[in-house]
Order: sequence, then C-alpha cells, then structure tokens
Amino acid sequence: MTRRPSALLIAPALPAEGGSGLGIRAGMILEALAADHDVSLLVVPVTGTVPPTGVSPFVDRLTVRATIADLTGLRTDSHLALIARVRDPAEREEALRAFPRPLLTGVATRDAVAAATAPLASVPFDLVLVMRLYLAPFASPWLDAPNRSRRPRCVIDVDDDEVRTHQTLAALCRARGDATAASRATREAERYAQFERECLPRFERVLMGTLADQAALQARLALETVRVVPNAVRLPLVAPGPRPAAWRLLFVGSLGYAPNVDAADVLCHHVLPRLRATVQHSVELEIVGTRPGPDVARLADLPGVRVVADVPSVDPHYARCRLAVAPIRAGGSTRIKILEAFAHRRPVVSTRLGAEGLGALDGVHLLLADGPAAFAESCLRLLHDDGLAERLVASSADLVATRFAFPVMAQRIADLCREILGR
Repeated sequence: MTRRPSALLIAPALPAEGGSGLGIRAGMILEALAADHDVSLLVVPVTGTVPPTGVSPFVDRLTVRATIADLTGLRTDSHLALIARVRDPAEREEALRAFPRPLLTGVATRDAVAAATAPLASVPFDLVLVMRLYLAPFASPWLDAPNRSRRPRCVIDVDDDEVRTHQTLAALCRARGDATAASRATREAERYAQFERECLPRFERVLMGTLADQAALQARLALETVRVVPNAVRLPLVAPGPRPAAWRLLFVGSLGYAPNVDAADVLCHHVLPRLRATVQHSVELEIVGTRPGPDVARLADLPGVRVVADVPSVDPHYARCRLAVAPIRAGGSTRIKILEAFAHRRPVVSTRLGAEGLGALDGVHLLLADGPAAFAESCLRLLHDDGLAERLVASSADLVATRFAFPVMAQRIADLCREILGR
C-alpha cells in the first residue's frame, strides 16, 4: 500500500467549520490537506483562546494528532511581557517603539518555539504549512533542518497583506484623531515589511487571499512563489427563507478586531441615525461576532441595537435580517462576512475596501458605498426595493457557489500541495 504523505498544519486558532474568519480559514486548509495527507495539527493560540473542551470532533476526524501549545508559562519571558509591566503610558509607548519585530511575534521566543514543536520533532513530515506571518518562527525547526534531503516542503499562508493592512489602520486612526494609535500602526507596517523580507523567501510557496495582495507583495519582494487562495464558506444545508419584513440590519465579525470595532461604531452612530431620520419606520441593528471588547459591548445600550457574542451558528441571525452590512474602512484579504451573506441569500451593502478581492460588482452582486451618508442611502434602497434585492441575491449566490464554496477552495489547496510535492 502506498504511504500517504504526512503534513503539519501550524495555525493560530483551532480549525472550525464556522465561527471566526481565522478559524474558518484554518478549517478550510485542514480539510484540504486531509484529502491527501495524514495531518498533524499544532495550534499556537497567539491572538485568542482555545475552547475549554479542547480539540473539536471536526479536528479529531481530520487529524492523526493535534496539539494545542501552552504558552502560559513562557509569555513572561518575552520582551513584550516586560513592557506590559511598565505603568507609565508614555514610557510603555517608548518601550514598544524599540521592539524590533511585529508585536504578535513577541511570544515566538526560542524557548516557546522549542516547547511547542518538541512533541513533533520525530515525525517525518513531507509538508509543513504555517498560517499567518507572525507564526513563521514556529516553522523554523523544519526550515533550519540540517539534512536538506529530509527537510519537508514548507508553505506559509500569509492570507492578507499585513503591511497594507496596518497602513490602512494607520490612516483610519489618523482620521479618527488618534495620533498614538496611528503611529503604532505605522510602526507595525514597517516591522512587517522587514519581517517578510527575512521570512518569506525561505518558503516554497506563499499564499495570499486576493490578487491585489499578491501583486503588492510581489512588487515589494520580487517573489515568484506567491499564489492566491481566497477565503471560502460552506453553503447552508437548508435553503434560506425569504427576507423578513422587519427592517433589521446585520453586521458579523470578530468584534475584537479594530476594523470591525470601527465598522460597528460607524453603523451605530452615523448610519442608523441617518436611516431613522429619513423614514418613519423602526430600524434595528444586530451585531454578531466573537469576543466583543468593551467598546462594542457598550453599543448594546443604544436603542434598537443588539450585540450577540460567540454564537454556535450565524444561520438564525441571517434568517432574521433583511440586509447585511459591511462598512469596513481598514484591513485586508477577503471578508468572510460578505461571502456568508451571499450564501444565505441576503442583500449586502459594503464599502469598496470591504468587498475588495471578491470580484463582486456594484449593482450586480451588492451595493458599494463609502461614507456614512452614501452608505445609509444604499441601505435605504435595499430596505425598500425588493426587486433590486432579489436581483442582487440571485447573482451573489451564484458567485459564492461557483468561486468561494468550500469544495472549490479545498480543491485549489489540494492541487497546490500536489504541485509542491511533485505528485
């Protein structure tokens, strides 16, 4: 019997069939790898928490072994942990300026990498795929393996362009009058630019979420190894029902992520008031997502606004909404929230940046609007006009089914792995 190749997936979140965008993308990659490989999983929870139940049935079914790195005892050894103890804000900010690498790499100390990867040191992997640029150090035991003939092929899924993402965050912070946050985001963009120059040429392939991000990265580094793998969603098992009559808007996202926090604020304080001032009709907003911070949680105190955290499924929330909205003003890659709305046959209003990379056309698949006044006007059109909404829904559902459904992307990743391994 022919031996199945062995693969290691290093992810910053537990792969999942739903939930946060990061977990969904990790789930898509895991499912694609499992088609041809015996997959080991290493979760390094840099940006979030792992469910107390640990590995899910979904992960257990697709892996031969799964390890969740415990960095608790190692975080205190990092430079950033020492900075966090500085009480004076000005002194802390000055100390942060001196940190040489992207802040999320602060946990990737030599001890942390050694401790996290030690249980896998004896496994002869054919392929190692690490997700996100800030986890690149955790692939170093295989990138630096002394025996080149036994070194696995190494791939990194950068997903979005971190340099451009932080540049857009800096611009957003400046527009909001937060000079300190703008300066911090600008420094992060510069750190990521240096870090990618050091890391990315070492990998066999670099995966990006959009053609625009691929072009920007290739222009900076002159890399010929960059490939595009967009985000994807699972199509609902049950056909979504018709739009409800109630004027309820839905915004979905990771609610600790700065661009989503900003979008929720724009909806509550700039879009909703304009809609309510225009029509004699009750307009509600539901904000659904993971780990909302205090700024988002406070929005639930506003009339007609509901904040719902960490739901097991977004399906009921799409069923109750008349319109999905994405007033995103910063960030990168493709927005899973828009793909989900397409799959659930709900019309969408988005900023141009929010819909970037999807190939979705204004007036064909969704409505695009920048600025609160234009955004509110587009929302009003779709709340009123059922005919327009139905036309957009039909086109967008076809787009997501043919280009962004899970099986389509999983096949793309599987083909890419076969190409890398020469099979």
